[in-house]
Order: sequence, then C-alpha cells, then structure tokens
Amino acid sequence: MSRGLTDPLIKICGLTRIDDARLAAERGADILGLVFSKRSRRRVSIDTARQVTSIGKGVAGVYTSMDEIGDEVRYLDYIQLHFRHSITDIQKVKEMSGLKTISVVASLDPDIPGSISSYRKAGTDYVLLEFVSGFRNHHDLASIIADRFEIGLSGRISVDDLPVVKKLKPTIIDASSSIEIEPGIKDHEKLALYLKEAKS
Repeated sequence: MSRGLTDPLIKICGLTRIDDARLAAERGADILGLVFSKRSRRRVSIDTARQVTSIGKGVAGVYTSMDEIGDEVRYLDYIQLHFRHSITDIQKVKEMSGLKTISVVASLDPDIPGSISSYRKAGTDYVLLEFVSGFRNHHDLASIIADRFEIGLSGRISVDDLPVVKKLKPTIIDASSSIEIEPGIKDHEKLALYLKEAKS
C-alpha cells in the first residue's frame, strides 16, 4: 500500500481574478491554478499569471494540449498536463521548462493503474486522479486506487467531501467548480470555508 506521508497540498484551480488568488493564498492554499486552455471559460492571460506569481505561492499552469504551453511558463512552478499524454510529453515539458509536472488521469480512463504507473515511471512529480462526474460518485474507486498509489484527487470535491478525501491521504486536493459562483469566479465564503476544512 502506497500512501502520502505528509499533509496534502491544497490546490485552488481555475482562478481568474487576482483578489480570489490572494484570498486563497491568505487562507492557506499551497498551489494556485491558472488555466491556459483556449477552450476554457477560465482561461487567463500571461499578465494574470505574472500578477498571481507576485503573491508568493506555487502557481500551476493547466493545459489541455502540448501546443498551448507558451511563454507564461516563466511565471509558473508546475505544469499540469490535463490531457492524455505520453512519456515523451512529460520529458519534453521538463526539459523545456525545468518545472514540476502534474499528470492528470481521468476516471474514464480504461486503465487507470496503467496510466498512473506510466506517468510515474516517466518522472512526473504528481498524478492527479480526476473524477469527471464528481468525487462523490466514486468513493470506492478512489479508495482502491489510493491504496495502490500516491495520488492527488480532484473532481467537484466539496467541503462535505473533504472528511472522506482526507482519509485517503492524497498528495494533492484540487478544487475549482465546487467553490465558484460561475466559471472562474470564486465564492469567497465557500473558498474560505473550504480551505479552513481542508487544512484542519
């Protein structure tokens, strides 16, 4: 059985406003996630990345293809590969940027253990298991995978889900849509409560 040995990193993703990013940092978020996918309503600019970097927390850039990775990497600490990628992709990103990588494995993947093993062997720093239809619908699967691998967890994780999530000892707990008013706009009350519970 392989479990995370330390407290999980708390990642607040899909940030588009500097005030939301500052609040997340003040309330204890470890990683601030910025989406650079051209298809996302949460997409941000290089200037936003520069501003968020000035807050002084780890910043992750989220991408849905290799072609999206650009000059903004100079403001990042992590590159999150939010698509099915290859060993070569991980190696290219590391060589190009020198940054840590987060490899996302979707719950719809027909071979979740195989994908996790492949990404870890390729040298990715973290694997994030995303439950596409929401973590709440997949407690059993999450438990099975967490018993075998050190993984992070994401997928509409709400405050109510956190007690179960934390028992699985994930490396990262990732939140986005569950603490939003609308895509990219965080609800400050939900955000503060989420971080309080996640860090307790």
